[in-house]
Amino acid sequence: MRPYWLPLLLLSTFIPAQAYTLQGPQYAEDPVKVAQRERAEQAKQQELQRQQELKLQQEANRLPSYLILDPKQEAAELKDLISGNYEALLVYGGNQYANFLGCLNCAPHMHISLWNSKGPYGSPLSPRSIWSDFFEFGNAKSNLSPWNPYAAKPPVIVDPKGKFYGYFTANQNLEQVFANNFSHNLVTLHRDIKKNPELWFSLAFKAFLPEEGTTAHAIPLSTLERMPRAPAPETTQLPEPAPAP
Repeated sequence: MRPYWLPLLLLSTFIPAQAYTLQGPQYAEDPVKVAQRERAEQAKQQELQRQQELKLQQEANRLPSYLILDPKQEAAELKDLISGNYEALLVYGGNQYANFLGCLNCAPHMHISLWNSKGPYGSPLSPRSIWSDFFEFGNAKSNLSPWNPYAAKPPVIVDPKGKFYGYFTANQNLEQVFANNFSHNLVTLHRDIKKNPELWFSLAFKAFLPEEGTTAHAIPLSTLERMPRAPAPETTQLPEPAPAP
């Protein structure tokens, strides 16, 4: 004879809702929803990129026309320098050294010269100019500026073939610094030079510069190195011309 309490025990311990499920197999995530989310994220990134490009274009539109970069003209001038066997000293800056900052020894009439006061690399209004106090490459407090004596990421100098000449910097604690009389004068007198970079360079190397508007030209490194070493900045503003060979 079955105990009378057995059905009561079964009813109190067996609950069908807890023993079975009608939901079927479970997946980590609905593939349709995953695809929708990926498309939405892609569209978001495209919109952010579009807004960034629009911002850059708006900034370019606010700059004077002569400060806008001209890759075709720059490439043509570099080609002329190479074909003329000029030892062009090219300055690159930024955390990854991906920003071209101009040619250190090119004649002021050239677009790529950082001595061209009406060019994108020589104007104090340009964000790519080492002469601008308003932007990172010219501000002496910037870690990317050649004028900061404590900079950890100062610009570098290379030639068109990639030869490394050293760091262009006031920080003498770094190894492989581009060090000679010319670089010393730039670092020592940069506050005075910023007032009129084109005039300073033209006076310093007037015996070696071609007439304005002529073809590409760069002052030889040996000539730069022969430049007289400048005294303290408070005693002079204009450079002493480099001696003729």
